[in-house]
Amino acid sequence: MKNFLKTAFILFAFFALLFSCADGTEEKGNNGNGQGSDYNMAGSYGFKVNGQDCVWVFKADGTYEISGYGITGTKTGGWSSKGNDLTLNYATNGGWATSGSEVFTVQASGNQVTLAVKDSQAQVSSMLVSLSITAKSVTLTKTSGGTDNGGTGFPAAKGKLTVTGLDNFNGKYVFANGLAGGNVLQGITDITGYPSDITYKLASVSNGKAEIPLYTPNNQATSYSNSYTAYSGNDAVTSLSVIILNENVLKASNAGSAINSNLGLKQFSTGTFSNGNMELAWAWEPPNGVIADQVVSGQWFEYSLTSTPVKKWFTFTATSSKMFVYAKFISNYNVGFATDPIYDVYDEKSVKQSLTQLKGPRISPFNQPNFFPDNKVEYSRPINTEVGKKYYVTFESTGAFTDNPAKYYVTVGTADLSPND
Repeated sequence: MKNFLKTAFILFAFFALLFSCADGTEEKGNNGNGQGSDYNMAGSYGFKVNGQDCVWVFKADGTYEISGYGITGTKTGGWSSKGNDLTLNYATNGGWATSGSEVFTVQASGNQVTLAVKDSQAQVSSMLVSLSITAKSVTLTKTSGGTDNGGTGFPAAKGKLTVTGLDNFNGKYVFANGLAGGNVLQGITDITGYPSDITYKLASVSNGKAEIPLYTPNNQATSYSNSYTAYSGNDAVTSLSVIILNENVLKASNAGSAINSNLGLKQFSTGTFSNGNMELAWAWEPPNGVIADQVVSGQWFEYSLTSTPVKKWFTFTATSSKMFVYAKFISNYNVGFATDPIYDVYDEKSVKQSLTQLKGPRISPFNQPNFFPDNKVEYSRPINTEVGKKYYVTFESTGAFTDNPAKYYVTVGTADLSPND
């Protein structure tokens, strides 16, 4: 099935995918199941027996070992494959209660490999019963080796893109797509529907982080198992899109619509992979629909406060390892909050520093114009910052103020200009 995918780009203007799929005909020499080689089971796999962790190692020389809690001793035997059929031999001198052989059908999806007894009349697998598994099948999780070459499973990942700062997207899913060193990269965990109805399986966000396996589409693909090649390069990023989605799968035929409905999307054009690995920080931003005013050091930004509650956002780029937030009031009449404003600052990884100590005086009405005619800075407090990074600050008050409208000014700087408290 040649030319499975000629291109796997996002059209960055529309964030849609272009695909060119194979014609779906079977090549000569294939066994009719979508692949043309015997299943390569070699590798280490984890599974459970009575809730206890066990390990099944299939060696390249055609032997295997099974060990772990819940299994008496180490059981050994031999294995061989033909297409998707896996024959397992076992004998009493290998630690088994009886001797014999059994044929299993291999069903692989990503790192999950299920061995199911091929005999449709069998109620259980005699071999699995000897492992205290009273069933016809067992599912193994590949931990190393396995189906990278010649098997029917999806290739094991070699590199991954780690995206941090995703605290607002825990429980959601991430799709990555882009270019690096001339390689088309896609961040997925598996695919289904090969060759003509592709659906991508996506990595999840947990604890504010996503670890996304990276692959390159194989233009010469002949099967599901070699439709993608695990990426392990050392290339500089040309352009890389990271897209947050609500679903754990992305159907290629509906990718444009799904991506347009994203929960968050960022495009990166810097960074270099190391053996296929790279870490990026998802720069945190205010909630959707909120506009943060850009504040430049030493230049006052004016807010006109006409109602409560009050919550305003502004942003700045740090020019020092310690920045100060400055604030002042100017009013033609009376000014003052019934409650002290509360301040919080967020860095690009959404880590919050509380600035509740940045408080102005509760000013009683003085009924005199230009209450601060000298533009005096009423207060300033420090923020720990990193030069060149972007920060967001909110100020909020739920209490009423005594003037309508009041003028409130904010800016940032590198010196503490606070009056004596």
